[in-house]
Amino acid sequence: MSDLPLLTPHDTPAMALHHLVDDDRLDTVQTAFATRVATAYNRMFADCLALVDDQDAIVDYELAETEKIKLVVHGDLGDNDKQDIYHTFRVITGRCGAQVGAAVKSSQFSLLTAYLLDQRDGVGRDITPAVAHALSRVVLPRGLSKTHLMKVFGQPGRTAADKSALNFNPEDARAYWPPGISPMADSMAEIVAQMQLYSSRVRADLAGQWIAQWEQRRRRRKAE
Repeated sequence: MSDLPLLTPHDTPAMALHHLVDDDRLDTVQTAFATRVATAYNRMFADCLALVDDQDAIVDYELAETEKIKLVVHGDLGDNDKQDIYHTFRVITGRCGAQVGAAVKSSQFSLLTAYLLDQRDGVGRDITPAVAHALSRVVLPRGLSKTHLMKVFGQPGRTAADKSALNFNPEDARAYWPPGISPMADSMAEIVAQMQLYSSRVRADLAGQWIAQWEQRRRRRKAE
């Protein structure tokens, strides 16, 4: 466990979808995304601290010009030992990157689900699991999980024979629904870019905070 406190980003994500997604649902997605990103970076910092405590060497961290954590290994170590330390560090940072990427993907799914729910509940469109899957494939290459869509849009007692008037093949979805799904499809790339920019800001923000705490910890231990 880290002996440094958990860090909190100074800002929150702002996804420009208020014209497409209900504010409460959008806030829920944004909050979940911000929490997952901060958790990933805090876990990375804790692992970085454990790497220092686990190694019989002088390991230091610096803030690189790219606003990323930089590992510096000092001491009389063989090349293999140093390479092992650097490899572990790359695993730690790579795992964090994968977790942030997963948070982006999960947010895409949540935003698209929220949009389709608004089309059903707010606009009154007959969104069945099949329709939701076809529409989701306009925005995401593979669309949303059919199992997930059955849980969200399935209707007890409604059979496959009772099709929605909106039933169509996935390849016809965009042409069939130009005023509905197209704005979401056009916005998703921009939203992903916003989420990636936010995660980069969080990385720089938390890295700066953590390096400051790291330096205080290092000075404190030297004084002991």
